[in-house]
Amino acid sequence: VEVSTGHVEADVERAHPLVRLHQPSGRPALFCSPTYTTRLEGMTATESASILGYLYEHIARPEFTIRQRWQAGDLLMWDNRAVVHLAVNDYDGHRRLLHRTTVASERPVPAFNQEDS
Repeated sequence: VEVSTGHVEADVERAHPLVRLHQPSGRPALFCSPTYTTRLEGMTATESASILGYLYEHIARPEFTIRQRWQAGDLLMWDNRAVVHLAVNDYDGHRRLLHRTTVASERPVPAFNQEDS
């Protein structure tokens, strides 16, 4: 998978495995995002767009989503290695206070050996 950050200063193409090992759980996890994934290596643009479109629809299915209904004092944390997230601008008239914590992580490891496929 080729990804783009969307930020000029950090917008260097990088390749990551599409299915990576989520090391804490040992389970495979998709690594793709409509915002940052640009294409699948080794495929035509049409093939890549078709597969990525299918995956984006899959990860957005209701059974794989959660919608936080914020209340005073709520704290939400997630593992970026295993989720796709976005902020919904539905807090008009309310102040938001956000703190971001980033923890160093391991390099992405493919969930499957290429020889296995």
